[in-house]
Amino acid sequence: MPARVRANSVPCSSQADLLRGRGDLRGTSARFKVDLRAPSHAVIKAEPLARMGLEVRRDSSNSRLIIEEVDNHPGMRTPVAQWNIAERRQADRGEGERHQNLAIKPGDRIKAVNDLNSATLMLGALESAADGAEPQNVSLQVSRDISNVLAPSPPRPANSAGQQDYPAGSRPMSRDSPGGARPPRLPPRSPEI
Repeated sequence: MPARVRANSVPCSSQADLLRGRGDLRGTSARFKVDLRAPSHAVIKAEPLARMGLEVRRDSSNSRLIIEEVDNHPGMRTPVAQWNIAERRQADRGEGERHQNLAIKPGDRIKAVNDLNSATLMLGALESAADGAEPQNVSLQVSRDISNVLAPSPPRPANSAGQQDYPAGSRPMSRDSPGGARPPRLPPRSPEI
């Protein structure tokens, strides 16, 4: 027998999806530092960034670089492949013990290279670090969207009457609301020990 669904219910929506749709919650991002070693002379690639193990493009604002592709070759010759293997090993420490994995992934954003934060300067620094004659270590500031962690949205501005503006249909209910609807009650708190 098929399950009955109320006409006014939204099927398969989580509370986080509903709160996010209403504007009460937003996703967040993580920032982390990546210190890459100088590329080995054994890495022979035509493109300088390929020697580092990255393919990047500028984002629409030209202030960041978006990582398009990373080297995952098991030979671990590029600095990015070496970093990613080390991070995966660090993240998976055995049965029941996992830690944050800071491996570089496609879609990550490079916010700074050696403390330079212009897309043009960052590309130049990456290319000079991958120079075949004098390879150099490089430090990246990387950010990544985290979808399974929610952070509170910034407070809504007050309107001219000093009340908060809410999106249409999302104003909190009260006893004075049409139909006398009340907001759902929270369960009683357990006494603190």
